[in-house]
Amino acid sequence: MRWVSFLIVVILVAGCGYGGGGGGAQGEVDFAVENLLQEVRYVNWALGEAGVVSCESGGEECRFHPPGCSYECSDQNLGQSCCISCEMAWPEVRGIEPGDSLMIHWSGKLHPDDFEHCSECECYRVTDAEPGSYHAEVCAYPEYTCEMPPCEGPDAQGVISGAFPSGTPECYSKSFSVPYSKAFLIISIQ
Repeated sequence: MRWVSFLIVVILVAGCGYGGGGGGAQGEVDFAVENLLQEVRYVNWALGEAGVVSCESGGEECRFHPPGCSYECSDQNLGQSCCISCEMAWPEVRGIEPGDSLMIHWSGKLHPDDFEHCSECECYRVTDAEPGSYHAEVCAYPEYTCEMPPCEGPDAQGVISGAFPSGTPECYSKSFSVPYSKAFLIISIQ
Protein backbone atom coordinates (compact mmCIF):
# COMPACT_ATOMS: atom_id res chain seq x y z
CA MET A 1 0.00 0.00 0.00
CA ARG A 2 1.40 3.37 -0.95
CA TRP A 3 1.32 5.95 1.81
CA VAL A 4 0.57 9.44 0.79
CA SER A 5 1.77 12.12 3.11
CA PHE A 6 -0.48 15.04 3.53
CA LEU A 7 -0.79 18.21 5.46
CA ILE A 8 -3.71 19.39 7.48
CA VAL A 9 -3.45 22.69 9.19
CA VAL A 10 -5.51 23.72 12.15
CA ILE A 11 -5.49 27.42 12.81
CA LEU A 12 -6.89 28.94 15.94
CA VAL A 13 -7.82 32.49 15.13
CA ALA A 14 -8.00 34.50 18.31
CA GLY A 15 -11.35 36.23 18.46
CA CYS A 16 -10.33 39.86 18.54
CA GLY A 17 -13.49 41.88 18.89
CA TYR A 18 -15.60 38.90 19.94
CA GLY A 19 -15.55 39.93 23.57
CA GLY A 20 -15.81 36.41 25.00
CA GLY A 21 -18.86 37.35 27.13
CA GLY A 22 -19.24 36.78 30.84
CA GLY A 23 -15.67 37.72 31.76
CA GLY A 24 -14.30 34.27 30.85
CA ALA A 25 -10.62 33.43 30.74
CA GLN A 26 -10.66 33.02 26.95
CA GLY A 27 -12.47 34.84 24.17
CA GLU A 28 -13.98 33.11 21.19
CA VAL A 29 -11.74 31.22 18.79
CA ASP A 30 -12.22 29.90 15.27
CA PHE A 31 -10.49 26.67 14.31
CA ALA A 32 -9.66 26.58 10.60
CA VAL A 33 -8.91 23.09 9.27
CA GLU A 34 -7.18 23.47 5.92
CA ASN A 35 -6.40 20.63 3.53
CA LEU A 36 -3.09 21.32 1.78
CA LEU A 37 -3.03 17.96 0.00
CA GLN A 38 -3.90 17.16 -3.56
CA GLU A 39 -6.64 14.78 -2.36
CA VAL A 40 -9.88 15.27 -0.44
CA ARG A 41 -9.87 14.31 3.25
CA TYR A 42 -12.92 13.53 5.39
CA VAL A 43 -13.84 14.36 8.98
CA ASN A 44 -16.56 12.70 11.05
CA TRP A 45 -19.60 15.02 10.85
CA ALA A 46 -22.16 12.88 12.75
CA LEU A 47 -22.23 15.51 15.54
CA GLY A 48 -21.54 18.44 13.23
CA GLU A 49 -18.89 20.87 14.48
CA ALA A 50 -18.91 19.22 17.92
CA GLY A 51 -17.25 16.06 16.63
CA VAL A 52 -14.38 17.55 14.63
CA VAL A 53 -11.95 19.09 17.16
CA SER A 54 -11.22 17.17 20.37
CA CYS A 55 -9.87 18.75 23.55
CA GLU A 56 -7.49 17.79 26.34
CA SER A 57 -6.36 19.79 29.35
CA GLY A 58 -4.14 18.63 32.22
CA GLY A 59 -4.14 15.09 30.84
CA GLU A 60 -7.95 14.94 30.97
CA GLU A 61 -10.39 14.99 28.08
CA CYS A 62 -12.51 18.10 27.82
CA ARG A 63 -15.12 19.32 25.35
CA PHE A 64 -15.01 22.49 23.26
CA HIS A 65 -18.68 21.93 22.27
CA PRO A 66 -21.80 20.58 24.03
CA PRO A 67 -22.21 16.79 23.84
CA GLY A 68 -24.96 15.28 21.78
CA CYS A 69 -27.89 13.58 23.53
CA SER A 70 -27.52 15.26 26.92
CA TYR A 71 -29.21 18.00 28.91
CA GLU A 72 -27.50 21.16 30.10
CA CYS A 73 -27.58 21.38 33.91
CA SER A 74 -30.12 23.96 35.09
CA ASP A 75 -32.36 24.87 38.01
CA GLN A 76 -35.20 23.04 36.23
CA ASN A 77 -33.45 19.66 36.32
CA LEU A 78 -31.71 19.99 39.73
CA GLY A 79 -32.42 16.75 41.61
CA GLN A 80 -34.54 15.43 38.73
CA SER A 81 -33.82 12.60 36.30
CA CYS A 82 -31.60 13.72 33.44
CA CYS A 83 -31.87 10.44 31.55
CA ILE A 84 -32.61 10.93 27.90
CA SER A 85 -33.33 8.38 25.22
CA CYS A 86 -31.49 9.06 22.00
CA GLU A 87 -30.90 7.24 18.81
CA MET A 88 -27.40 6.95 17.44
CA ALA A 89 -26.38 10.06 15.50
CA TRP A 90 -26.98 9.67 11.75
CA PRO A 91 -23.60 8.91 10.17
CA GLU A 92 -22.15 11.73 8.09
CA VAL A 93 -18.75 12.81 6.90
CA ARG A 94 -17.66 16.17 5.61
CA GLY A 95 -15.13 16.39 2.85
CA ILE A 96 -12.42 19.01 2.80
CA GLU A 97 -11.28 19.49 -0.79
CA PRO A 98 -7.63 20.22 -1.61
CA GLY A 99 -6.87 23.84 -0.79
CA ASP A 100 -10.18 24.32 1.08
CA SER A 101 -10.67 24.89 4.77
CA LEU A 102 -13.35 24.13 7.32
CA MET A 103 -14.10 26.71 10.01
CA ILE A 104 -15.07 25.43 13.46
CA HIS A 105 -16.13 28.04 16.00
CA TRP A 106 -15.28 27.72 19.71
CA SER A 107 -17.05 30.01 22.18
CA GLY A 108 -14.22 29.83 24.73
CA LYS A 109 -16.46 27.68 26.96
CA LEU A 110 -15.97 24.07 28.06
CA HIS A 111 -18.77 21.52 28.62
CA PRO A 112 -17.89 19.07 31.44
CA ASP A 113 -20.29 16.36 32.65
CA ASP A 114 -21.87 16.76 36.10
CA PHE A 115 -22.82 13.45 37.74
CA GLU A 116 -24.14 15.04 40.99
CA HIS A 117 -26.67 17.59 39.69
CA CYS A 118 -29.44 15.17 38.71
CA SER A 119 -31.04 12.30 40.63
CA GLU A 120 -30.03 9.88 37.86
CA CYS A 121 -27.88 10.13 34.74
CA GLU A 122 -25.73 13.19 34.08
CA CYS A 123 -26.04 16.62 32.58
CA TYR A 124 -23.32 18.96 31.35
CA ARG A 125 -22.26 22.38 32.61
CA VAL A 126 -21.07 25.33 30.57
CA THR A 127 -17.92 26.82 32.09
CA ASP A 128 -15.29 29.36 31.07
CA ALA A 129 -12.05 27.79 29.92
CA GLU A 130 -9.62 28.25 32.80
CA PRO A 131 -6.14 29.62 32.14
CA GLY A 132 -3.76 26.78 31.39
CA SER A 133 -2.55 24.38 28.71
CA TYR A 134 -4.95 22.84 26.19
CA HIS A 135 -4.48 20.38 23.38
CA ALA A 136 -6.63 20.51 20.22
CA GLU A 137 -6.75 17.56 17.83
CA VAL A 138 -8.37 16.91 14.43
CA CYS A 139 -8.49 13.48 12.76
CA ALA A 140 -8.88 13.22 8.99
CA TYR A 141 -9.63 10.12 6.93
CA PRO A 142 -8.63 9.27 3.36
CA GLU A 143 -12.02 7.82 2.41
CA TYR A 144 -15.54 7.02 3.56
CA THR A 145 -17.83 3.98 3.48
CA CYS A 146 -21.54 3.91 2.73
CA GLU A 147 -22.72 1.53 5.42
CA MET A 148 -26.28 2.79 5.27
CA PRO A 149 -26.80 2.77 1.49
CA PRO A 150 -27.39 4.78 -0.38
CA CYS A 151 -25.13 7.65 0.66
CA GLU A 152 -26.48 11.06 -0.23
CA GLY A 153 -24.35 13.99 -1.24
CA PRO A 154 -22.06 15.69 -1.03
CA ASP A 155 -24.28 18.68 -0.41
CA ALA A 156 -23.18 22.30 -0.93
CA GLN A 157 -21.14 22.17 2.30
CA GLY A 158 -19.44 18.88 1.38
CA VAL A 159 -21.51 16.74 3.78
CA ILE A 160 -22.15 13.13 2.73
CA SER A 161 -25.11 11.66 4.61
CA GLY A 162 -25.20 7.95 5.50
CA ALA A 163 -21.40 7.65 5.42
CA PHE A 164 -18.78 6.66 7.98
CA PRO A 165 -15.15 7.82 7.74
CA SER A 166 -12.87 4.94 6.79
CA GLY A 167 -9.25 4.15 6.24
CA THR A 168 -6.53 4.87 8.76
CA PRO A 169 -7.14 8.22 10.45
CA GLU A 170 -4.27 10.65 10.63
CA CYS A 171 -4.60 12.98 13.58
CA TYR A 172 -3.06 16.41 13.90
CA SER A 173 -2.73 18.28 17.15
CA LYS A 174 -1.24 21.32 18.79
CA SER A 175 -0.93 22.50 22.36
CA PHE A 176 -1.80 26.07 23.23
CA SER A 177 -2.29 28.15 26.36
CA VAL A 178 -5.41 29.94 27.51
CA PRO A 179 -5.59 32.84 27.33
CA TYR A 180 -4.35 32.62 23.75
CA SER A 181 -2.60 35.83 22.78
CA LYS A 182 -1.55 35.26 19.16
CA ALA A 183 -3.61 35.60 15.99
CA PHE A 184 -3.00 32.01 14.81
CA LEU A 185 -2.11 28.61 16.15
CA ILE A 186 -1.08 26.34 13.29
CA ILE A 187 -0.79 22.56 13.29
CA SER A 188 1.25 21.36 10.33
CA ILE A 189 1.76 17.67 9.63
CA GLN A 190 3.31 16.18 6.50
